[in-house]
Amino acid sequence: MTDTSEPRDPRRETTPRTPTFFKVPAGTPARQCASPSCAATIYWIVTTRGRRMPIDCDVEGGVRPSRKHDPRQLDAFNAPANCDGRGRSHFETCKDAARFRGD
Repeated sequence: MTDTSEPRDPRRETTPRTPTFFKVPAGTPARQCASPSCAATIYWIVTTRGRRMPIDCDVEGGVRPSRKHDPRQLDAFNAPANCDGRGRSHFETCKDAARFRGD
């Protein structure tokens, strides 16, 4: 019996990609995704290139930012309570991402 399948091309094999996280500044208001089938909580940030990007902080490894950015606000240990969040691009997590792309 001979193997008739094509040899595997190592360039086509996909390796798991490490997710990219983005910083969400404390005080960034929460919004809801406009997709009716998604309705996730998102935070809009401005990238280093000056473009707006929706961020989903409700993912594994994500952290929601604190609601207020007030340098006078302290936590129980007298440390600043302003907590920046982190999350992934909502275009990676939204079920209807293709609907919002400008392709």
